[in-house]
Amino acid sequence: MARKSRKHPELVIPVSKDTVGYIRLSVLNRDPHGSVENQGLMIEEWGRQHQIPIMRYYIDNGFSGKRFDRPALQEILQDIQKGKIDCIVVKDLSRLGRDYITIGYYLEMFFQAITSDLCQSTTNLIPLMA
Repeated sequence: MARKSRKHPELVIPVSKDTVGYIRLSVLNRDPHGSVENQGLMIEEWGRQHQIPIMRYYIDNGFSGKRFDRPALQEILQDIQKGKIDCIVVKDLSRLGRDYITIGYYLEMFFQAITSDLCQSTTNLIPLMA
């Protein structure tokens, strides 16, 4: 039996019934690779690769990343507080928002404090691309 590397442990992601996708497309974004459909396909493909079904999508179409009062984002935050969500998958962190101080707050304080570290070792938010 082959030994498993201790230097490069594999990321183990348990199956969760509460994994969701978050998609945001600003009014100004006309990049076809960043469309709502393509972001959904990327998230869905990630779910297939990791054998984790994406149970629901929260979509803010036509909202700037500078605003954090977006309807779907507010719904996600409420659902996290209610314990309905364990994991959020996004295309990249810019989809969550463009104010990196606020993003840092959500990553370090809100997401980590409300839910377990189900999806990654430090946060329950998975950006697919850096």
